[in-house]
Amino acid sequence: MGRATNMSPAFAKAVAGELVRLNGSLDRLLVALAGDPEVLRRHMTDLQAIDDMSQVQCALADLLLSDEPMGAGIDAVPLEAMAARLRDGIQATHGEI
Repeated sequence: MGRATNMSPAFAKAVAGELVRLNGSLDRLLVALAGDPEVLRRHMTDLQAIDDMSQVQCALADLLLSDEPMGAGIDAVPLEAMAARLRDGIQATHGEI
């Protein structure tokens, strides 16, 4: 089982495209904010959180576009904490991945 069974490939691709576009906006914001040494000094933790959001969005877009079985798709997520949350959520509602 690849994509969610109730999501068409076209819809998954459209949602993934929106995530990628939003990621581009976050990246531009991050570059603009990090370009100011004072903002960088005062808000390093917040800027890192924006970068983390960007990485999660990319991973979600990749999952939506994947033709891999659900477990294999989650195994390919580069963010271990996110992959663990996804596994836990699926196991809580469906038992096995």
